[in-house]
Amino acid sequence: MGDQVYRVRINYTEPSFAQRLGDESRVFSWTYRIQASSQTHAEDYAQTLFHRRATQSSVGWIREIVGLDTEHVGPAEVGT
Repeated sequence: MGDQVYRVRINYTEPSFAQRLGDESRVFSWTYRIQASSQTHAEDYAQTLFHRRATQSSVGWIREIVGLDTEHVGPAEVGT
């Protein structure tokens, strides 16, 4: 089986920011469309992209992953 396409939504919180606002319940998400050989590889790569994006952000608070939602979209197109 060749590469597949997955949509990985990373759900995260911002605990220090939430503590400052007094709202601990808010959950945010970023979604990635990943081409990978397996769901596990897609989730690992999405988390790598998430951490890279969080590190490059100019905000001073920490982002903590609280869950992943992964959907198999289908086979990758030939030549991609």
